[in-house]
Amino acid sequence: MEIYPLLKMPPFQGTTEDELLPLILAPEHACRLYKPSDFIAMQGEVYRSLFILCSGKVRTQMVNAEGKQLTCLLYTSDAADD
Repeated sequence: MEIYPLLKMPPFQGTTEDELLPLILAPEHACRLYKPSDFIAMQGEVYRSLFILCSGKVRTQMVNAEGKQLTCLLYTSDAADD
């Protein structure tokens, strides 16, 4: 995983490479690859992790009270472009 694009992201701006590396390389953290049809997180579940999109596209969706599926946002990231 390339660390320099992360240093440009708002949550990590002002952080040095030496400060960020231990956080990213900690055993409990992992770089994961997902297939296009995979669910990363589910509405209503509690998550105690920060998901960082390094490359690819993620669509966020939710189901409203009437059961209608709504697309909220589409995120695109490609670390190779930075």
